[in-house]
Amino acid sequence: MTIFLATYPAGRFAKDDWQPFAFYLLAFAIGTGLRTRSAATIAMILAVVALAAGGPDLNGAFIAHAIDALVLAMVGPGAFSLDARLFGRTTVRLPD
Repeated sequence: MTIFLATYPAGRFAKDDWQPFAFYLLAFAIGTGLRTRSAATIAMILAVVALAAGGPDLNGAFIAHAIDALVLAMVGPGAFSLDARLFGRTTVRLPD
């Protein structure tokens, strides 16, 4: 989320006051591990939308953010996240 906010055009937030709040809320959710998979999926969708609407100079940052959010959505929260405290630690076991 930090990369996304840092590379987003500054004048874009001037029109819509709710967008920075939504981005900071997503960053807080991902940072604390609260609803990590849902927040990462929403962040990935926002990055893809920004990639489609943005200029060519920011494509690399938006692609990196979308891939990062996709990986986080697939991996899920860590052992010390709020999700692990609330719902228990989940692990994915692959067959041998």
